[in-house]
Amino acid sequence: MSPEELYRLKMVGDAQIAPDGKRIAYVVKHLDRDRNDYVSNIYLWDGDSSRQYTSGDKDSTPRWSPDGRWLAFLSRREGKAQIYLLPASGGEAVPLTDRKPGAGTPVWSPQSDAIAFVGSVPNGEESDDPDAPAPTRIVERAVYKEDGSGFIDHQRSHIFIVARATRELRQITSGDAYDEEPTWSPDGRHLAFASNRNPEWDLESSSDIWLVPRDGGEPRRVTDGRGTWTSPRFSPDGSRLAMVGYAKPDGEAPTYFPQLWTVAWDGGDLENLLEGTDLAVGDSVSSDWSTAGAGGVQWLEDGLYFLISERGTTQLYRRHETLESLTPGRHHVMDFSAIPGCVAYTLADAMHPAEIALQPTRQVGAEGEARSQLVTAHNAEILTTAELIQPEHVTFEGAEGIEIDGWVMKPAGYAEGQRYPLIVSIHGGPVFAYGETFFHEFQTLATAGFGVFYCNPHGSSSRGQQFQVSIMGDWGNLDYRDMMAGVDLVEKLPWVDVHRIGVEGGSYGGFLTNWLISHTDRFAAACTERSICNAVSQG
Repeated sequence: MSPEELYRLKMVGDAQIAPDGKRIAYVVKHLDRDRNDYVSNIYLWDGDSSRQYTSGDKDSTPRWSPDGRWLAFLSRREGKAQIYLLPASGGEAVPLTDRKPGAGTPVWSPQSDAIAFVGSVPNGEESDDPDAPAPTRIVERAVYKEDGSGFIDHQRSHIFIVARATRELRQITSGDAYDEEPTWSPDGRHLAFASNRNPEWDLESSSDIWLVPRDGGEPRRVTDGRGTWTSPRFSPDGSRLAMVGYAKPDGEAPTYFPQLWTVAWDGGDLENLLEGTDLAVGDSVSSDWSTAGAGGVQWLEDGLYFLISERGTTQLYRRHETLESLTPGRHHVMDFSAIPGCVAYTLADAMHPAEIALQPTRQVGAEGEARSQLVTAHNAEILTTAELIQPEHVTFEGAEGIEIDGWVMKPAGYAEGQRYPLIVSIHGGPVFAYGETFFHEFQTLATAGFGVFYCNPHGSSSRGQQFQVSIMGDWGNLDYRDMMAGVDLVEKLPWVDVHRIGVEGGSYGGFLTNWLISHTDRFAAACTERSICNAVSQG
């Protein structure tokens, strides 16, 4: 595996199963060397084989209509992302929106007659003249810029609805707020969404779930303002809402540990469905080769579906009468979509880049447990020609006697009796995790003759609440001790040259790299990436 293989590898993800269960729409993305850009298309698996389904080169985010007759998707073929519509039987895709700021992920109404999405709305005057000088910006909010977007204080995000047949566009929410993640009630009369609509939203790390009529009007807050809630989903009968997040009771410190909750339509009877477990909802396993799509939550008649990260793996779970893992194993489920009796998801492991898998769900837990079936193989050719190194999962004792998960990769061409340099890699976050997933960077380092070691020190996700929050306000203590215990481990390996151990990391991993090399001289070299160097300003 080499840097050049980036041009051959395919990013596969955002598995969307059709209502009839016979087709899966998904995204395939790759790097175009000549254009120095990413190219992405929507592909369709029809039960026998896969084929490219859209003709644009900037297509993503496919979403089936509930009646199965239409496929909506986002395309940047004309500049900003717009929603396009394609008959499920095939044909020419037509744009459904034409907004200058673009449109967000399409969310179909239950009746398949309309699509909700999030769109940017100007907040103040902006010139349409491309030759006009850049305006002087008066910043009055703590949140005013964003990676990949630049200055954002001149815009807010709100909920829009576009009619499928007429393309009539209506803005449903407004105001000085960022409204996100719309979802429809089963009768199609209301939308729920996540937002912090407090006057000082930029100074708070919180959000609530709100309800607004389909025709617009004043939103009603469902949650009580004392928590951080995202990803709302209605129950099949519309009486409750599921959501991901955590409560912040008065006088208590927030947990920052997202679990699965439900609340009644009127805002009462808040319940944590994962009470008594140490499971956090979501995919927090880090990969450098992914085009993952929808994770979140789905609520079907046979239960609630969601992702859980556990000790370097991510699994698909379902909660109905009991809590069950649908995908046990040492792997990484990146996204999913479910219909009654069947689920499609994006699946990777340490030796295989992500592909699309299909699995029945009715038999899970019964005798003859259901098994997943990989239905795509976009990276099969490269996997037969490139030499990949299998990471070895190891555990060792870290700070305060806690067992730490780590992985060791030998260099390509390893020969017994020889010694090799080794690189210690530290993930960002710190609320992320390394694990059982494909990492092009690590395979490339191994090909270049380096051993690689990576682990999940205190502060990482996928290991429970106390482990995750253990370094809040105390970076460079427990996490430092864990990393050095990992170095002790690899130094004892007979093939590691103890005089040529390097360390690298990005973001929080860059911070910890800086901390390590200012507290020990055991590393021969270091590379700090996009790091925090000043803990006061986080600069």
